[in-house]
Amino acid sequence: MYAWELERGRRTWRVPVRGSLVVNDGLFCTAWAEQGLGLAYAMEPLVHEQLREGSLRHVLEPYAAAVPGFFLYYPSRAQSSAPLRLFVETVRELTAKPPVARKRPES
Repeated sequence: MYAWELERGRRTWRVPVRGSLVVNDGLFCTAWAEQGLGLAYAMEPLVHEQLREGSLRHVLEPYAAAVPGFFLYYPSRAQSSAPLRLFVETVRELTAKPPVARKRPES
């Protein structure tokens, strides 16, 4: 079972979670949470729309772990795979931060 990873400042906790229903499908998990049937431990980009609409809300937000980005692990023998290269390229494009607009010096 996956333990929830929480942090606040420099302190971190791994909290084992027990319940009468355990799922490994993020869509199923968030759908149940939207119905008020439990809590969902989800990456914020995956539930951004539900948070914006108000069908989900943050719980334990001060303890949310900060993750600098997505991580992809794959065996080195798969590096030459065209589908994998395309997937990695697409993820990089979709997650790239837009360039910061710099103020032009006035003439």
